[in-house]
Amino acid sequence: MRALNFNTRSAFGALAAVLVMASPALAQTQYHPISPCRLFDSRKDGPRTPLTGQEDPGREITVKNSCGIPNDATAISYNVTVVNSSAKGFLTMYPAGSSRPAVSAINFAAGVVQGNGGVVPLASGSPDLTIYLATNPAAGLSHVVLDASGYFKEPAP
Repeated sequence: MRALNFNTRSAFGALAAVLVMASPALAQTQYHPISPCRLFDSRKDGPRTPLTGQEDPGREITVKNSCGIPNDATAISYNVTVVNSSAKGFLTMYPAGSSRPAVSAINFAAGVVQGNGGVVPLASGSPDLTIYLATNPAAGLSHVVLDASGYFKEPAP
């Protein structure tokens, strides 16, 4: 049991350190949990088409003012799931209108349903989030499901 407690604290500390290093502004915000809520599902939303490894710069969506996420939110906590990809690859998410980061939110194999969670900053405008998919081969297709579990925003003065 001690090892589990140690690992849990270490994992939480590492996550906090990553958040602070990733965005100093994010470290000064407050977290607001919400009931898990579906923000995006390529099987049902938008053009109702899977994302492709050839879609550049990626699929832009708006998450603010959905699922109780206010317009002044600066980031969301999420769970993203890749559903039955036709090829192996990775997915990354980042604020719309900014440069694509060199890190992935999830790496996946072909033909599986695979999920991962994290925190991603949001852009100030609309759309506020970009979902980018890269596959090998590049013509690979994947459906993507994005759920929010909370949001960050500046504390009230």
